[in-house]
Amino acid sequence: MGLDFVEVIMTIEERFGITITSDNFDLPEKRTLVKDLYDIVERNTCKQATSVLESQNFQDTVFDDVKQEFANELELSESDHWTKETSLRELYERIPEIARRKKWKRLRKQAGTPSQMRIKYIVDSKYPRHLFMAWCGYIVFVFVVPACLGQYFLSIGLVAPLFFFIPGSILWLYLWDLWNQRYRNTSPPNITLGEIAEQIISQYRKSLKDDGSPYTRAEIEEIVKKILCDELAINPKDITPEADLFRDLGIG
Repeated sequence: MGLDFVEVIMTIEERFGITITSDNFDLPEKRTLVKDLYDIVERNTCKQATSVLESQNFQDTVFDDVKQEFANELELSESDHWTKETSLRELYERIPEIARRKKWKRLRKQAGTPSQMRIKYIVDSKYPRHLFMAWCGYIVFVFVVPACLGQYFLSIGLVAPLFFFIPGSILWLYLWDLWNQRYRNTSPPNITLGEIAEQIISQYRKSLKDDGSPYTRAEIEEIVKKILCDELAINPKDITPEADLFRDLGIG
């Protein structure tokens, strides 16, 4: 599965608020036509739209699913008493201290079902942005500073310091990454179960048009075709229902 294919699928998922798994495709070994992609999007979109439109207790159902996922992964049995104001930090404190880090790490790594994938994405997105910015800043430090110092050392005829500075910088980057992962595995973000449920509901609602009605087949085809054109720089005339995604459109 190439990078182009993954980017197309991620863009479609974000646009319609759906989750498409590899089980939906035969992948390059067999033929996968553009119309097959239309079918997959329509099937997933209609399923999501039906959930939103027909379930009177849809919000409560989503919240119950969120509670169940956290109860299962953290092995906490009192989920019936959890409210929408219950925060992840409260749940973390309820785990026996000896098992906290292990269970929280497992929850963040687990992403087998669409529901788990949504929750993992939401939880990871709520960590403080300064961690990401600091990590990016250190990458700049690792590459920019050694390059400048390398020019200086070479200009004065010294080579030996480079053999210590560059490996040392890479080592510090590795240690920083370890600390970053440890922080994420031991410090839940300040978000409540209700907020997680609301974000999942908002993703479901992307499978509906602005007026609350489901997309038609023609509208789905138009949107998916535009995504293919934008992501792959393909002439719209080449995107026909019978075109093969891999062989004819050259998705890598």
